[in-house]
Amino acid sequence: MKNKAFTLIELLVVIAIIAILAAILFPVFSQAKQAAKRTAYLTQAKQTGTAIIIYASDYDDKLPLGQAADLSAAQQPAYRNTAGYSPSPADWCNAPSAPNLIAENRQVWHNATDPYRKNYDLLNPTNDRRTFSSGVFAECNTAANRLRAPKGSNISYNGFLQELSQNEFVNISALTMLWPGMGTYTYEGFMAVSPRLNCPIAGVPCVYNPGGRPQGATSGLPYAMTFEMNGPSWHAFGEGSVHVMADTSARLIRYGRGNNSPGNARLIAQQPWQFLDERGRIPSSPGAFIRGWIAGPTFYPASFVPNNPFDGTTG
Repeated sequence: MKNKAFTLIELLVVIAIIAILAAILFPVFSQAKQAAKRTAYLTQAKQTGTAIIIYASDYDDKLPLGQAADLSAAQQPAYRNTAGYSPSPADWCNAPSAPNLIAENRQVWHNATDPYRKNYDLLNPTNDRRTFSSGVFAECNTAANRLRAPKGSNISYNGFLQELSQNEFVNISALTMLWPGMGTYTYEGFMAVSPRLNCPIAGVPCVYNPGGRPQGATSGLPYAMTFEMNGPSWHAFGEGSVHVMADTSARLIRYGRGNNSPGNARLIAQQPWQFLDERGRIPSSPGAFIRGWIAGPTFYPASFVPNNPFDGTTG
């Protein structure tokens, strides 16, 4: 009985030691797994950014469009200013109420650069997939309207860069070209451009205007961003996520609880949201405040502005 008692005590000690080791090692394993995912995402993100620059070298050094064309307009070029999302790939969905949908979206950045990237499956850090429940895109949920397999990603293109060349950027290594503009959400078969320019004038190219609204428009919103309150998280990897800069370098940007830098220091940060909750979501209160850049009479999100030197000054 005495030997059995000692054996039981020894067994309990071993179990206790294993439990302690497990408590110590499990967080380490979790961190290692997250680091591996982050490394893979960084590599894939850089490949996507490189594809954009290779595309530009074949198109007079101009970066691809962030907006879908409006082919129904009599005068070209014209743009779909209300379309924050584009089909991915362009020809997977045939929406009856939008007969030009496929043709209009072939030149949007992620479709235009596919021959250089050759992979629509890149850049999905989570399985938080969504579908559209209303509007034209909801028609794509009908099996009869699906022409091929839908793809998607949480990555978004900085639409302020469309039709510009790299030599027009003031600080190419600090300017975001791609970022998690949908947070951790991935809409099946669609990708976002955020921010995107609003260009209401047909016949005039749509490019960023450092002195005011695009196309020299005298009224209307200069840009739009896609986001949801209390929706997706911008904490894909710890308290941050991956951005690809305009020089194709990829890095983890810390989001934390938002860009709360005072004064002109707010212009340096690569992430735009002033307030995020502990889960990295935009809170309904105080709301989606964006750290801004003033271009003449026009306000833009500072982290996406092509002429931002990212040194705390305004040029």
